[in-house]
Order: sequence, then C-alpha cells, then structure tokens
Amino acid sequence: MPDTVIEAVVDESPEETPVTPDFASQITTLNKRLSGKDAALTRTTQERDQLKVQADELRQWKLSQEQANMTEVQKLQQERDTAKADAQQARAEATSARMARDFPLAAEALGDNLSLVDPVRAAEIEARLKGNGVVETEAPAPRIDPNSPRRSTNIPPGKRTYEDLKAELATIPAEAWVSR
Repeated sequence: MPDTVIEAVVDESPEETPVTPDFASQITTLNKRLSGKDAALTRTTQERDQLKVQADELRQWKLSQEQANMTEVQKLQQERDTAKADAQQARAEATSARMARDFPLAAEALGDNLSLVDPVRAAEIEARLKGNGVVETEAPAPRIDPNSPRRSTNIPPGKRTYEDLKAELATIPAEAWVSR
C-alpha cells in the first residue's frame, strides 16, 4: 500500500461565525409543548372517566327497564338460571379442590388446568412426577366378615407342602428333565 497523503483544502472565511445554540429558549419551547400535551392528556382522561360513569348509568337504567318489563315466569327462570350457574361453579371449585388435595404434584404442574383433567390422567401425571412411573391406584380393602371365623394356616392332612414337593423333585434324575 503506497503511503500517500491527501491534502484537503479548507476555506476559512471570516464571515462564517459559529452559531451558539440558545438553550434557554429551546428549553422554554419544550416545556410549553410538554405542558400543552399534559393538559390535553388530563382533558382526555377526564372525558373518559365521565363517559365511563355515563355508560354505567345507562347499563343500570337498561337493567332496571328489563326487570320492570319481565313477567313473573321470566323472573323465576332468570333466578333458576343464576342458581344453576352458581351451583355448577361451586361444584367445579369443589372438584378442583379435591383433585388438588389428592394429586398435589399434578396440581402444582398443571395449575388452573387441573380441573380439565380427569382423575385417572391426574393419577398418571402424579405418578410420573413422583418419579416411579407406576400409577398408584388404591385397591379396596378386603371385606372381613365378623360372623365367619378366620381360616387357619394349618395344612390339612393329605396335602403336600413345599418342602415335600422339593424333596420329591430332587430325587428325579437330571436326564428326565431333558426334552425328547
């Protein structure tokens, strides 16, 4: 690479003097703009709040008009529908609480979606999260009849025990075990 020097011609004329910015006037201009925008924002939020109040009043008025124009049957049907909805919501909350109690790890992993999972699937998720991979299902406890006596563990005479069978099989020669 050759070393060359490029000379630039600089024309310095005494007529051009550097302009110093007037920061004070710029700051006052920006402050005026900012205060104007703040005033516009304040007016807009006040108008929004007034419109919200008016909308709420109109909703209440409409609801009261609908209630006034309803027949007794319609009123009772509406009460029945709200009672059904409340009962269904309470049932769903109780089911969700029961499943969260029965399957705490699955409840922690699924969060609010636990109510969407059936109990069998929740048990599988719980087992996987425990790390053993085996689904835990509770076997019903065996029913014990208080009127029937317990069976004894004594072997009735004439039946062979494990030790008897073991001794008998030990006497059979190894050649007899080979398939023909």
